[in-house]
Amino acid sequence: MKIFLKIFPAIVLTVFASTVFAAQGIVGDCVDCHTMHNSEGGLPVAEIGTTGTVSATPIENLLRMDCVACHANDPTGGSKIWTMTGGSTVPQVMHGDTTGDLAGGNFRYIMEGGDRKGHNVVDVVAVDGANLFPPGHRHATSEVGDMGFDVENFTCAGSMGCHGYRGQVLTLIPPDPNCDPEFGINIITGEPCTPEELNGSTEYRTGIKALSGYDGFPTATLKSGAHHFNFEGLKNDGLDASFYDNPLSHSYRFIRSLRGYGNETDRWQNVDKDSHNEYAAGYDGPGGPGNETTDFGTTSTCSKCHVSGKINTTDARLTTPMTTMTGFCITCHGSFHSPGTGPHGAFLRHPSDYVIPDSGEYAAFTEYTVSAPVGRPAAFFSVGMTSSPTVTPGTDLVMCLSCHVAHAGPNDGMLRYSDWASGEGCVACHTTK
Repeated sequence: MKIFLKIFPAIVLTVFASTVFAAQGIVGDCVDCHTMHNSEGGLPVAEIGTTGTVSATPIENLLRMDCVACHANDPTGGSKIWTMTGGSTVPQVMHGDTTGDLAGGNFRYIMEGGDRKGHNVVDVVAVDGANLFPPGHRHATSEVGDMGFDVENFTCAGSMGCHGYRGQVLTLIPPDPNCDPEFGINIITGEPCTPEELNGSTEYRTGIKALSGYDGFPTATLKSGAHHFNFEGLKNDGLDASFYDNPLSHSYRFIRSLRGYGNETDRWQNVDKDSHNEYAAGYDGPGGPGNETTDFGTTSTCSKCHVSGKINTTDARLTTPMTTMTGFCITCHGSFHSPGTGPHGAFLRHPSDYVIPDSGEYAAFTEYTVSAPVGRPAAFFSVGMTSSPTVTPGTDLVMCLSCHVAHAGPNDGMLRYSDWASGEGCVACHTTK
């Protein structure tokens, strides 16, 4: 016992020092997010979904809430940033805060205004998938990979979502050996077999499971702890697994291998020209920005996004092309990535990842506006950087988020603006219109 007492304080100090470092990402009491046994006063405490339903089934990682219960704590009311009892602060993707929204928008607009207001993720909104598919979809048949794009399974995170480790199979369930494939019956019970029993089934990594996965750099190693090692500021390309314990923590907004800068003045918000996130755009390869991405939607190969030979496997990895925001968006919306080289020299769709000209009306676009955020080239991102209040035509780029919000907004098409005469939106760049 004496030996234990001498050693124990050293262990406590080690754990405490580790916790202080991790607190750069999460500040607050452990009990805000975690429960030891999913039991307090003899009753379960784990909350799931937008209604905060209490579940008797414990949640992974000893969590008190799943992703939605934590990040949509009060879908119809509440603040855009939830401050928990122990001091933890949590950005809310669905809320009723009248003071404004976070940089990604607010899924509540879909609930109130319909499907065209935002991304129709099944985690937080009821979706009628009959006529929904990604505009400018990646493949001619609206498929995304071998699975196809199933809007009824479009989630916040994971294999059919945006955040976390994407494109990963959690388990492969083989066919039931007692099912006769010729007659379709169970040879033991004589009952008809289900399609899953006959053909096998697949469970894909989604939700909280998507925040733990195979990083793929340099080898497929299972990683976890993304939230604890995440904080605002510079995000590299997420491919350096040695930087933190989990490469998602060094990927912008837990989007695998995405580069960017999280606003350190007003966390999770784009407030004004001096306080906003910074988004990566452009291509640094042969020919400069706008060249490598030509006709991405029809001429690219699977290896643009996937690790070769790992599609639909339990260690599949999906990365972000060019490590940019637009590169991420085009994994589903590939046809919107065009330099405008059609038969008439005209754009069929507004270009993305395209350098803003430093001549004509565009040359006057020199002050940053959160109504039309610009993308920044790789050289912009460096240690010690902050938000920049200026725009540099000839260097900075137009990107997907220049016009659209990431989650949902008040306008159809997820557009950032509705007033064409306000000096915002389109006319921020097209200054003489």
